[in-house]
Amino acid sequence: MIAVGGWIGLSYLLAIYFQDFSTYGKSYGSFGVALAFSIWLYWTGFVILVGAQFNSELIREYKAASSETSAEPGLAA
Repeated sequence: MIAVGGWIGLSYLLAIYFQDFSTYGKSYGSFGVALAFSIWLYWTGFVILVGAQFNSELIREYKAASSETSAEPGLAA
């Protein structure tokens, strides 16, 4: 959920950036498209990794909470 929202948000912000600052095409020529795509890939990978880390922490917290509530009182080992 975090990764998808972040990916959409960053793609939108990157599109706005390239529309407003479109001089990169004049500066870099045809290399500008490759540069823009590389930037987009970098930020996409970053957002996916952040989302994966967030999901991992949620799962760990869920397992810790469920193991605490599943132990029956009075049956200590």
